[in-house]
Amino acid sequence: MVSERIKNPINLFSFLLWSMAALFIFVIALVWICIDYGFDWFAVIICAIPSTLFFIIIPCKIDIIDRPREVEVIESGIILYLRMGRKKMFVPWSGITAVNHAPFNSDTNRSNEQNSFLRIKGEIRYTVTGKIAEVIRDKYRTQLGQYPLNQRI
Repeated sequence: MVSERIKNPINLFSFLLWSMAALFIFVIALVWICIDYGFDWFAVIICAIPSTLFFIIIPCKIDIIDRPREVEVIESGIILYLRMGRKKMFVPWSGITAVNHAPFNSDTNRSNEQNSFLRIKGEIRYTVTGKIAEVIRDKYRTQLGQYPLNQRI
């Protein structure tokens, strides 16, 4: 049985981009409140709440919580090694319902700059690199005879 274990690093560009958006929300809200009511520490707290929620909901969820540390591709399916102390998870090929992946030109080697998404059992979504998504798609095709759905998630 041949297995391929691939590291799935955090996409720093995406993480920093969404983090900057959260910081932008904080600054705009603080300026808006300060123009209308003047500076107050309560205004800083009020501005920090939505920007922190935005930060936790988007960049942390996409790039830390929903991104496995490693993905192992084996004959019977894939094994996801999850972050934050969660157990590893085995997914058979029939459990994969979609792989959201935009094909890329391998000459430019930009596979780690894009996020691809792996949908399992119709509900659960995990973030993987473009290289991992291509390996999963190709192995899925060799095992089941067709590519998985490539839909926007």
